[in-house]
Amino acid sequence: MLVSTWVAGAVVGTMVAAGMYILKSLVNNTWSWGGFARSLLIGAVTGAATGGLTGGMSASGFQGAVIVGSMNGAISGGIDALFNKENFFTGMYRGAVFGAATAGIVSGISWVVNQFNNSYIYQGQTAEVLDLESERIYGTPVEHSSDQVLKVINTEYKGALPTNASVLALHEANDLPQYLKDHGYTFDGKVLKNADQQEVLATTTPFYKNKYMRYVFAPNVSRSYQQLVKTTGHELLHGTFFSKNIDSFDMIIKTWGIKAYPDELTNHHGVISVWEDKFLKYKGWQNLPINKLPVIDLDRLMPASPGHIFQKNLMLKIMNNFFNKSK
Repeated sequence: MLVSTWVAGAVVGTMVAAGMYILKSLVNNTWSWGGFARSLLIGAVTGAATGGLTGGMSASGFQGAVIVGSMNGAISGGIDALFNKENFFTGMYRGAVFGAATAGIVSGISWVVNQFNNSYIYQGQTAEVLDLESERIYGTPVEHSSDQVLKVINTEYKGALPTNASVLALHEANDLPQYLKDHGYTFDGKVLKNADQQEVLATTTPFYKNKYMRYVFAPNVSRSYQQLVKTTGHELLHGTFFSKNIDSFDMIIKTWGIKAYPDELTNHHGVISVWEDKFLKYKGWQNLPINKLPVIDLDRLMPASPGHIFQKNLMLKIMNNFFNKSK
């Protein structure tokens, strides 16, 4: 444990010393590689010493970084002053100021980088449409392409993308994105399957804290125009809910007791089932053999976990707005 605090302290001390020397050289217009190297060495040694003395005091957060930086800077500044035959305490004071400033700048840059990195991680589970009727042939197949999906979005849904987005139509096995592979999805060039080995027509995954959607479509979704249109709307609604920061979570339905519904029953799918029924009736497609969700009685739904809240009224409002765009 002590060794790790020394190492961590040395790393922090070296970073602070580097920043201090660069700032000081810019202010005083004095730069030398020898001085820079000496500054790094002093920073590493004093940082290790500081780490040992503080027992690895956390430098997390802006205030912590400034405190540790000022400590490293004070010690480094004092030692550097002795090397230059200057006043030790003046060097400590100057070093503490430079150290605090440098650590604050480094902490700020780190915060920005972390925000960017964390925002890139996709949020929650990927929402999907299961293919429960894969043995049926639904009319005349249409072109399976991203362009075809985008045409459907523009013509049938008036371009109702809730956020910036990309559309991927799978063709080859290596087309499957890594983030889906990481969650157990497989694609053999024909059939997309989830981690439970269920066949999937399409998926929606939010990125950048729900500000960007990635829609992925398997070949079976294009077995008819009607199937593609319905599935596209289904995925756009997932994306719309995500964009409103409404995550997808499991629901159960109340019967005489309480029993778990099929694992595709989520808050998203409960409301989407109502949209599918309205939309297919509006288009006159309700009797076509299209893969669709059974209509769910939303009044009987409740979250499977007590920490979740089913925002039924808000989701219905969002769904109805989406439906009206397709008229």
